[in-house]
Parts: sequence; structure tokens; C-alpha cells
Amino acid sequence: MARRVMLAAALAQEAGLIVADEPTAGLDPHHRDVILDRLRAEADRGAGVLLITHDLSAALARADRVAVLEGGTLAGVEPARAFADAGEGLSPAARRLWRALPENGFLTDA
Repeated sequence: MARRVMLAAALAQEAGLIVADEPTAGLDPHHRDVILDRLRAEADRGAGVLLITHDLSAALARADRVAVLEGGTLAGVEPARAFADAGEGLSPAARRLWRALPENGFLTDA
């Protein structure tokens, strides 16, 4: 609840930078989409938006770029659209992330 209150406060103030750490955790799909669409609108307005989420599928539908962390280290930054192209051209860390998506069948390298 506190995360959503802080997010609402940032949106109301038209902040120049919004850092949203798992803002949709525990929400149903409709309310998840409402929040993510609002964050996308803020980015379109010119605000910087850093969305931290485990819901990659929902984020990819709205993101410009995806930063991939591996072992607590930045492993790469990829254009979101690159994830739609069967994972071709992604860095090794991003490719592993792409292969782990449910819609890709949780593919393994084995």
C-alpha cells in the first residue's frame, strides 16, 4: 500500500524522475495495466521512469529499454523491441532472460 501511495504522490507532483520498485506487486491484471499505462504516459510527458519489476512481459509492452541485471551487476541495456524478435541480437544475459519468459516456454540452454 505504501508503494502505491508514494507512486500516487510522485504522479500528482509531475516529478521529473519516477523510480517505481515493483509498483504492481499483488495487483490484479486490470489495476496492473492502469499503473503501467500511467507510468508510460509520464514517460511520454518527458519524465524519466525507472520501473523495477519481475513482470517482464507487462513491462516490455510499455518500455523503451530494458536493463538486465545478473548477479547484482548491470549485464546490459537492450531496446525493448529486441525482445519481440525471438531474442535474436540480445546480449547473452538478455537472451537468458528472454528464454525464461512463460510465452517462450521457459526454454533452457540444455
